[in-house]
Amino acid sequence: MYWKLHPVIQNAVREESHMATTKNIQSIERAFAILESFQRCGGGEQSVKEISEMLGLNKSTTFGLINTLTNLGYLQQNENNQKYVLGLKLLSFSNTIKVQNSIIRTVHPYLEQITRKYGETAHCAVERNYSVIYVDKVESSGSVSINTQIGTQN
Repeated sequence: MYWKLHPVIQNAVREESHMATTKNIQSIERAFAILESFQRCGGGEQSVKEISEMLGLNKSTTFGLINTLTNLGYLQQNENNQKYVLGLKLLSFSNTIKVQNSIIRTVHPYLEQITRKYGETAHCAVERNYSVIYVDKVESSGSVSINTQIGTQN
């Protein structure tokens, strides 16, 4: 079931979607593509070769980007098999996003009210590029649960 957005929430969504349009920097796009590849593969370990093949990048370019991301703490290398996983530094962004994001700050009290009133889990999602990204949810204490993760895109 979808709910009509409260005017305050509509304004917050509008604020988040007003971003400047400029040319992207290729190396940054590639670095983020590497980070996002871990989401697409279910979060498991990946080798340089696997990542370079998945993204269609030269292996030496991929290694340089992975090395930089590892040195910065955004990736970690398993010393036993030389494969990589997402680094713990990424966790620090989660709480910052919750504090800074006007949509989450605005909608969270409404999600809590809906959950209390109906005894069901309430979600907030925003549309981006013809799909939705879950940005917040309040779990119910009931036995039926929907397995959604904040930040995932459907």
